Amino acid sequence: MILLPSSFCPSVGYLALISAAEAGEVGIDLREPYRKQTLRNRALLMTAGGIEPFTVPVAKFGYPPPPVSEITISEHGDWRHKLEHALRSGYGMAPFWDHFESEIRALIFDRRDTSLAGFNAKWLYWLCAKWDLVPPSPVYSVGEGTRRFTLEALAAAPGERYWQIFEEKYGFTPGLSALDLLLSEGPYAVTYLRRLGLKLLSSPPSPAH
Repeated sequence: MILLPSSFCPSVGYLALISAAEAGEVGIDLREPYRKQTLRNRALLMTAGGIEPFTVPVAKFGYPPPPVSEITISEHGDWRHKLEHALRSGYGMAPFWDHFESEIRALIFDRRDTSLAGFNAKWLYWLCAKWDLVPPSPVYSVGEGTRRFTLEALAAAPGERYWQIFEEKYGFTPGLSALDLLLSEGPYAVTYLRRLGLKLLSSPPSPAH
């Protein structure tokens, strides 16, 4: 099995790995201790001002950190409207923004699940559906032979160039949220994802952290 941390609007490399793996081979580790200031609750988006890391705020917790499955979202700071504004300002002119805008708004303002893992899963399942990928299942216990990929390693995956809305200003920027790829290239990017995913699967395992 391949084990991934839960991640908010995960990177292109994250979706690439899912696309290249066998169906049912990838799981999301919900028992791992939550780690602050990581891509577990942060997505890397592109805006007119450059890369903008957008963070979903979480409720305070004690020490030691609880499992990611126990982390809840905070409604502090009107972050949902700020996320909508960040996406609209960054991707409003992207080729596929109009096609997906209403679905993206529905995801942003869906308050039915207050857990971070649940919120992340909704975005991941939505992204997987756009590329006809089998989404990973939640995992609470891990057996032998499990291979782990870190969020940092997946974000750093050296993907090939694809069209980006601010490329003329900043050059091609790898490592962004898979939303960047979807809104730029649409469903047709599934071939791109599989090529990158096969490279990731053939790479040496990265240290888990």
